[in-house]
Parts: sequence; C-alpha cells; structure tokens
Amino acid sequence: KGKNVVVRALISYPFGEDFAKVKYCAVKNCLKMGADAFLVAVSTNNVKRGNYRSIAKEFKKIVKYASKKKVTVMFDDSKLSSLEIEKCSRFILKEAKIYSIMPSSVFGAKVIDTDLIKEIYESVDGKCFVEGAGKVSKAIETIGLLSAGANVVSSKNCEQIAVEINSRINSQTLD
Repeated sequence: KGKNVVVRALISYPFGEDFAKVKYCAVKNCLKMGADAFLVAVSTNNVKRGNYRSIAKEFKKIVKYASKKKVTVMFDDSKLSSLEIEKCSRFILKEAKIYSIMPSSVFGAKVIDTDLIKEIYESVDGKCFVEGAGKVSKAIETIGLLSAGANVVSSKNCEQIAVEINSRINSQTLD
C-alpha cells in the first residue's frame, strides 16, 4: 500500500483460446481481487480464421468489465503474421478503448521484432500504446524498440538492460 506497484492480471495466456464468457468472468474475478490492469491474450485461432469483428466485440466487453482499468491486447507473434496482427488491431481499436497492444511470443522465447513494433505503432496511429515482450539482450536493442514506437519493453533481463542504459546516459552527461 502506498507504493507505485501495478498488478496486471494475465487473462487467457498463452494462446487466448478461452471462450469469451470465461475471459469476462476472469476479468471480473481479478478485478475483485485487486487487479489494476489486464493483459488479455487474443485467440490465435480466431485471428487465423479472420474473425476480427467477433474479437473486437469481445474486447469491447472486456474493456467494459474492466471498469476503467487499463486493458492490453496480447497477440502471439510466433503464430501470427504482422498483417494479421495489424488488421485485427484496427478492428479492436474501432470497437474498444484499449490501453495498449503487445505482440509477444509464448513465454517470451522470441526476440522482439523491431519491424513489427514499428508496423503496429504506425497502424494504431496514436490510438493506443505499443508494448513489446520477449528476448532483448542489449540496451541498444531496447533503444531501437523504443525508437520504433514501443512505449514499454518487457524482457527477463530488464534490470541488466536498465543498468546498461543508465550507465550510457551517465557517461554521456559526464563528457
């Protein structure tokens, strides 16, 4: 209490294949347990089938049930093309006021694709934030992702990368 800690509930991870009603129920339950935000996986199979309208309607209800809490839409970019992610994102953004879109490989096993981040950033046209989650090994990669439009970069070694970035910033300010 009193700390700037946000509890973000992960719903339907990793592939988003739960029925919509299960996702709604999970959001309601997590909200009761104190969730401050939600990360909800999109059904990879529904995206593959082109069911963009039904996915968008699903997220409209999820945002409603989230009761003004931030909702991030997560796509498994190891199974979906950038075109599928972009197209589905546009449908979702027409229906729901989501907080962010996050392409992420299952369990963060894949390197975050800078080109994909840039494509999503350009396609959302400022309507939401863009996040990237996956493998990042160096500060320069993180800086590249941020330059491509990522608002947030999540990786297992984020502490190491933050130290490296701070070190670079401090050495530049001393010169």
